[in-house]
Order: sequence, then C-alpha cells, then structure tokens
Amino acid sequence: MGHAQWIAMIAGGVLALAMPAGAQQTREQVKMDRDEFMRSHTFDNSCECWVLKAGVQPPPGVKSREEVKAERDKFISGHVFSNTCDCWRPISGPPRNISTMTRDQRKNATEAFTRTHEWDSATDSWVPRRVVQPRK
Repeated sequence: MGHAQWIAMIAGGVLALAMPAGAQQTREQVKMDRDEFMRSHTFDNSCECWVLKAGVQPPPGVKSREEVKAERDKFISGHVFSNTCDCWRPISGPPRNISTMTRDQRKNATEAFTRTHEWDSATDSWVPRRVVQPRK
C-alpha cells in the first residue's frame, strides 16, 4: 500500500470520526482536509505512524505526543511490571526516576506498558486494555 493510499485511509478515518451522524462531505472538502493533513503531518518510519511536523501545534483539545508520553512515563515511574502475575504493581515509597533506568529497562517497561494499556481518545488518557476471555 502506497503513502497516498495510507493518507486517504487515515484522513478518511479521522474525518469520519469528526463528522456528525448523517452528514456528508463533498469530494472537495475531503481533498482540502487531506491537503491540510499532509501540510501538518509526516510519516515516521521508525514508529510506523503519522506525526506532527516540527513547529506544528496539535488541533485544539488534542494532547501533544510529549504530553501522552509524559503520562505514560509518570505511570511507569510509580509502577513496576511483574512477570509473575503479568500485571503492574505500585512501587512502595517515592516514584523511581526513569532517566536513571538503563535503555533496556526503559524499553522493557515501555513495551509492557503498551502491551497492557492503550490510548483512549474519548477520555484523553491511558486505559488498561480489556482482556478477552477465551470461550469455554
């Protein structure tokens, strides 16, 4: 799938969420929204996602990538992942300083966090992922 197809798919999904129920956009409106998206975003191959270009502010009401990461890091600093229960446990005492963790420790904590949590756009916060119970 080429970048143009990705752009159309992402822009269409974003626009569909922003549209009131039953509203229709014209082809010209969709093109203008796509062009605006392309002016403000770039595709980052390292994380395989669209990110705001440098110097561009997120739309009103949308948290910046830095704010989302800060919330994640705050959670990680106050919790430690336990492999025995496959869950996060609060740290007793003061929060740990993430900047003193090794690169591997930060990587493992971040991977565990993104495996167990997801960003909820409706509440603008990280929420635990729902665990799907296997059918009996």
